[in-house]
Amino acid sequence: MLWASGDMVQRSSDPPQTPWSDERYSPATFPRIASMRLLSSLLPFTIDIFAREPEIGVTCEDLIDGISDFMRKRSDQADYDRLSAARRRIVSQAYRYNRSQPGEALGDGLRRIDFLGSETMFGGIRENSEAVKKICGEVLPHTWILDCTTRYPMTREEIAAQEERGHERRGTK
Repeated sequence: MLWASGDMVQRSSDPPQTPWSDERYSPATFPRIASMRLLSSLLPFTIDIFAREPEIGVTCEDLIDGISDFMRKRSDQADYDRLSAARRRIVSQAYRYNRSQPGEALGDGLRRIDFLGSETMFGGIRENSEAVKKICGEVLPHTWILDCTTRYPMTREEIAAQEERGHERRGTK
């Protein structure tokens, strides 16, 4: 799943023409839970996700929307200053890249997504008690690891498919 545009979100196991919306209201976990926390080695902060409807639990939509909303928020200088010099270079490069894209809606200021560097493709979430303990000092309930992978430039076919979906949604074709 990709962060960059909502119409490109889909499970990697689905055929390219299958919209993710078919499963967006499915529970993100079993058993169902009302909230969850995500950790990533790429981020100096945690992501808290809450179910829109606690009796249903966190859905796939809650998860993806929660991550997306979190990543678009501004970050402050203190978060950046806590990084190693090497990581600050990566974040700075991502900041410049993310603001150079045509039609980019991020605006000025460092955003949390910049901390991902080039690893902005959703790689899934997974339980990993040892990683949680390493990051937090103890195992915490309802805490998962957020995996992100490198987002490569889209192929011509992917660009054409994305444009086609946009035309269909707008009724301009």
